[in-house]
Amino acid sequence: MVIINIFLLSIYTVLIFSNFFFKTITLGEIWQKVHINSLIGLQKIIEKWEFKNNFDLEIWYYIILPILEIPILFAFTIILTFILAFKILRRK
Repeated sequence: MVIINIFLLSIYTVLIFSNFFFKTITLGEIWQKVHINSLIGLQKIIEKWEFKNNFDLEIWYYIILPILEIPILFAFTIILTFILAFKILRRK
């Protein structure tokens, strides 16, 4: 169990440092390369839902687009942060 914790902590450290030194591909670019039609379809669904319900929130531009512009290494770092926090809280 100690070896797994050391391994996760070392991966976490490498990811944090690599976020500062390397420019990586974003989540939106990955989604675009995998299946661009579903990305465009999601945008259309969200904008149609906003128009239908008379919301002036512009969810696509203020919420979804910033998420899609997150670098992939930063996304992995966030996920690993939650995993490590869960492991620490579960231990107590």
